[in-house]
Parts: sequence; C-alpha cells; structure tokens
Amino acid sequence: GVREGKEGEAFLIIVGIRNYVVLFLPESQLFCNVEPINASVSVNIGNLEPGASTNTALPLRLDEGGGSDVTIICRIDMNEFVTEPNEDNNFGRLTVSVDD
Repeated sequence: GVREGKEGEAFLIIVGIRNYVVLFLPESQLFCNVEPINASVSVNIGNLEPGASTNTALPLRLDEGGGSDVTIICRIDMNEFVTEPNEDNNFGRLTVSVDD
C-alpha cells in the first residue's frame, strides 16, 4: 500500500514477521533499505517458535526525497542461516510518498 511521510520528520516502519517453517527461528537481523535514497535501518529480531508471529517497529527519518515516492524494502535472514524451501517470503516492500 501507499503511505505518506514528511521529509525531516521521524516515522515508524511496522513490519509483521511470521515463522512459517517448522523450525525454531534463531535471533536474526531485520534490515530495511529506502530506495532510491539508500537510507537504511536494522534491528535484531528475537527467537520465534514455529508458527509464531511478531510486529517490529523500526524508527526512520528521511532527510531527503521530499516531493517523491520512495520504496522501503525489508528483508530478514539475509545470510540465509535458516534453511527453508521458500526464501522468497523473507522480504517485503512498501511505497511511501514523502512530502516536502
């Protein structure tokens, strides 16, 4: 979906994470990058039991990009420490409209 933010003001990226595999998900890093600005933020996610889910808030402030759309791409288990049949569900993207 499309959300709006304002240049120079802090906002939160809320990321929902669910462990779909039958294995315990050890502590892992959630990494989010804002394109085309190339601003990034990351946070460690605690251990998740099989089938468990959690919401994680990452604070972000964009000091440029006003008047345009940016794309926030988030990925967990970037180094693929957890072996699973579908690695495609380890990332998500969101378009944000940044006001001046």
